[in-house]
Amino acid sequence: MAEGTEDVRFRTLHGFERRLELCLLCLLPIIGTVFVLEVPSFVGVAIFREQFLGLFLALLLGAAFVTKPAGKRAARTSVPWYDWLLVLASLVVGLFIAVHYPEMAYQLAVITPTKWLLGVITIILVLEACRRLVGWVLTALVLSFVLYGRFGHLFPGIFESRGASWERLAM
Repeated sequence: MAEGTEDVRFRTLHGFERRLELCLLCLLPIIGTVFVLEVPSFVGVAIFREQFLGLFLALLLGAAFVTKPAGKRAARTSVPWYDWLLVLASLVVGLFIAVHYPEMAYQLAVITPTKWLLGVITIILVLEACRRLVGWVLTALVLSFVLYGRFGHLFPGIFESRGASWERLAM
């Protein structure tokens, strides 16, 4: 990109919003490096891989909703209220996994309303982030796999699968 031109696909933020954007984007490689180098094991702390992934999910989705507008007519210099809600939902879902996974690990097969609700929210957030960052083609592909997971028992021949309930898919 030439000097002085801006990438119109992303927001140009200032003030608190810019600092939050930089914080989220800087924490991603830091958390990734801590995960890859297995730093907690060197200091005697046991952390599940899924806890790192929950934190990474929170940061990644939050950064996606702060930096990328929802559409061509969305605000480019500030984060609208609906994106703040998506950022909050992303942080809640990811941090819930990061904090509560040790208890969840003992009851992975048990479907609870909390797990089901957070799973549905996560699927919606991932689909929306995918749509914003990559486009409709990959979003439709991911959605088709989710629907295949639910309605696979209706497919003929070698494409038939057992299928799963919505609750099981969301977990």
